[in-house]
Amino acid sequence: AFEQHHTPLNITLELATVETIKRFVQLKIGLAFVPRMCVAEELERGSLAAIPVQGLSYFRTLWVTHRRKITLSHAAAAFLKVLRQQAKVESSGLQSKTSPKRK
Repeated sequence: AFEQHHTPLNITLELATVETIKRFVQLKIGLAFVPRMCVAEELERGSLAAIPVQGLSYFRTLWVTHRRKITLSHAAAAFLKVLRQQAKVESSGLQSKTSPKRK
């Protein structure tokens, strides 16, 4: 949507938590893209408003991590399997990667 109108997103601030993001928006310090479920109560109360943006495509890179040298529990292994199936991972996508070595 923004690209069609030659209007790049100008991200000037990144905040660590959704609660902080919501507070900044309530204080009129900008706009934010957050999952609807994170602002459901505020939308119901009217302290925040949703603005539909047609044609918006937004993707996030998510990582699944766990400690080295441990065996995943059955639940964790099953969860990872579901994630891989959901993402339709074959040889790329969710895959095991090792962290950079600490010095």
